[in-house]
Amino acid sequence: DPHPDVRYAAVDALEPLFRNGLLTERHASKFENAAKMLEDSRNLTTRCESIVNDEQTWKGLERLLETDSERLVVGGRDRSGGEHNKLTLKAAWRVCSSFQSDKYERVVDEVRNELQNILHKHKKPFPRSEPIRTHRTAREYTSLLGKDGLSETANEALLFHVPSYDGIKHILFGGLNERFAGSIHGAAFGDGIYFAEDAGKSDQYAQSDMLSPEAQQLLAKLLYKSPNPSRPATADGSLFYVLVCRVCLGFPARTQYAECNSMDERDECGRPIPIFTGTRRELGRVPRTGGKHRYHSLYAELLPPRPSASDDDDPVASTTKCEAVAQGGVTRYREFMLTHGEQAKVEFLLAYEREYDKDAKPPFSIRKSNSSLSESTEH
Repeated sequence: DPHPDVRYAAVDALEPLFRNGLLTERHASKFENAAKMLEDSRNLTTRCESIVNDEQTWKGLERLLETDSERLVVGGRDRSGGEHNKLTLKAAWRVCSSFQSDKYERVVDEVRNELQNILHKHKKPFPRSEPIRTHRTAREYTSLLGKDGLSETANEALLFHVPSYDGIKHILFGGLNERFAGSIHGAAFGDGIYFAEDAGKSDQYAQSDMLSPEAQQLLAKLLYKSPNPSRPATADGSLFYVLVCRVCLGFPARTQYAECNSMDERDECGRPIPIFTGTRRELGRVPRTGGKHRYHSLYAELLPPRPSASDDDDPVASTTKCEAVAQGGVTRYREFMLTHGEQAKVEFLLAYEREYDKDAKPPFSIRKSNSSLSESTEH
């Protein structure tokens, strides 16, 4: 099975030959999965032109983009505060690929079996964590994922991922690839693919397509098939893009710090067990399962609250909270990480506009009125 990049290049090279009649299905079938990939490549424009227009699905996607206006305005360690407090959906495409769907369903079955084995055969309790915030929307708007919805027995979730403009085409062709981990936004919690449950977190990494003429040309050809006026109009001309992915999280490891020690597992001396063993490209094995099972994903949980005035009389509490922030972590939005891209499948590509809603609560002046938030070290 060749490297994914080789397969993408092969598809790009073979497609013109196929289109001109110099390559037939009989020839293509000699290569493993080549005929299927050629079919997907020919149907890519049709899939991406499938703009969501049914009211129920559109409302579900709008609900997914809803986020705390306060967090959009207030800056964090990875970006300054924004001049917007609302994300408005302007266009959406449902990404349909039978090749990617079949591959993903096989992985889900494998993860489901391993997860049930960990829980029932090895009697490991499932890590206690807050429910993923997109679960409710996925349940209420069944048109998003169909009547079967997310698989609880495989710990599936609907999460956001921000692609680079250069990577959109390859992601739609062949899925997410962990080999490019950290190449754009870094990899604080290991070398993998990062996801968010809150659109506000993804918005921190999104870039306007107006910043790159090459990006505009690519998106016009791939999604809109022509330049303006096919592209949705916005106040300042800028659009931002985010992927909505179906993610199989399985049995997760949890951490709060960039050093990635487990929140749930201790050694004989009571010390946290490292989640990674050696390289940070592969999650470690789940303790006390006979070395048979690895963690399927990593949850980067929120750090404890910052020290407050009430901690002044409690030096231990104040010192503990300061040390927690200093060790690196997230303070506003949780993150989720996979080290294997086949555990995720793109469901939608969304185009949205950043807006300022004067009626949003709290008001825009929060950056001046809440110094503890404006000085946040959120990752």
